[in-house]
Formats: sequence, C-alpha cells, structure tokens
Amino acid sequence: METQTPVKVTMDTSTQTDMCAADITELEAQADNNSKELTKARQEASQIKFIQESFSKNDKMFYTGSPTFAILMLVFNYVKGKLPTRHSLTHFQQMLIILMKLSLAVPREDLEYRFLVSDSTISHVFKTGIDALYGISELIVWPEREVPWKTMLMQFRQTFGKCVVVIIDCFEVFCDRPTSLEARAQNWSIYKNN
Repeated sequence: METQTPVKVTMDTSTQTDMCAADITELEAQADNNSKELTKARQEASQIKFIQESFSKNDKMFYTGSPTFAILMLVFNYVKGKLPTRHSLTHFQQMLIILMKLSLAVPREDLEYRFLVSDSTISHVFKTGIDALYGISELIVWPEREVPWKTMLMQFRQTFGKCVVVIIDCFEVFCDRPTSLEARAQNWSIYKNN
C-alpha cells in the first residue's frame, strides 16, 4: 500500500502602497503617543472623586446645577432618607447621579464609567431618585403675584400685560423606548414626536 503525502498549496499575494517605512514609523510613533495620552487621561479621570468631601470646596458645583455647597447639602439632607441604601453607591453619589443627569444631560454610559456601576444601577438610581426629589416641591415658595411682575422684562410686560405670572424654563429627559405598547403611549410626546 502506498501512502500519499498531502500536498500543501501556497499562494503569494502582495499589495502596493504609497507609504514608505518612514511613514509607517511615524504612524507607529503617533499611535504610541496617543496610547500614552489616553492612559494619562484615564488616570486623571480616575483621580476625580465624586464624593461629598470633594464638593465641599464649591469648585465642582457645575456638575450639580446648585449655586453653592450649602444649598446642595440642604437638598441632600432633605432627600437622603428617601433614597435606597446601596452597597455600590452612597446616598450622596446617588443624588449626584440624578442632578448630573438633570442639569447636564450626562449619558448613562458616562455615569456608569464615572461611578463604576452598571447600566441597570444608573437607571434604578435615577428612577427612585426622581421620586425622592419630587417631595422637595413643598420647599419651593411661590412669591406674591406682583413680585415677579416687577422684575419681568419690559418686552413681556408690554406684550402680555399682567397676564404672565411666571416664566418656566423646561428641559427634556430622554428615556429608553419601552417595549410595552401601553407604556409607549404613556411616554409619547406630541411636542417632540418621540
């Protein structure tokens, strides 16, 4: 019996490029530099702590929409008892997630990265936190009707007279599209068609 040895078939292929070795070396150096910059940026980002102590200097109020740390703490002390206890996040961090989402429209993916939690945790914190913040409305005192009218822009006074009592600045918070048709109907916005 004769045994046949398998025959290997090989092919040569080649491509032509306008790049020379110096161009490739330059691109490799650029990629290496970008990698180093990315590593440095990640290290700097990991140094930013979203904890209560780091906000006490008033230099990070941008993230919350609060003008001062004192006001932030007033809101926090009112809300903290209504927020659920979590092992991964403090009550203060939960409130930061809610305020950052409301004031800056920070994407969930960014919040996941900053606070080192999952997407479902961010969604749950936001949902329960909005309910907790709803109670703060009893702290808001509306001024007498004449007070805002005295400080209103002259254009509003001339156009609307005393019909305008207050101007409300609104914003939109996007939510995930529900799978349930009933929930979709409840979330539908005629204004934005979404």
